[in-house]
Amino acid sequence: MKDYTIEQFKTDLEKSGKIPVFEFPVIEIAEHKDNWITFNISIDTMNKCLIAQHVALTREEDDSEMVAFKSVAFDDSRSLDEHLQELYSICYSAINISDFFIHKNEYP
Repeated sequence: MKDYTIEQFKTDLEKSGKIPVFEFPVIEIAEHKDNWITFNISIDTMNKCLIAQHVALTREEDDSEMVAFKSVAFDDSRSLDEHLQELYSICYSAINISDFFIHKNEYP
């Protein structure tokens, strides 16, 4: 396994040629309308973490002045793919506890 520095990690993500986002099909609970939630992924080199910013999923996030996000701490013994898989799982799970959305495939 490759020992990463946070800078190598960022370079690998940029060189991957992939758009750094996760998108999930959802239903807006209030209006029963199809929509998508996009998590925009970036690397915070100062705090050494991978971040996925998103629209507010809970009332608490909606009431906050901060941008809503999920994150995974950087671990130099893990690959970029392993970090992205963990972050994807966290983002998917965040929709499960949303006050405003439900996964489209779980809509009754």
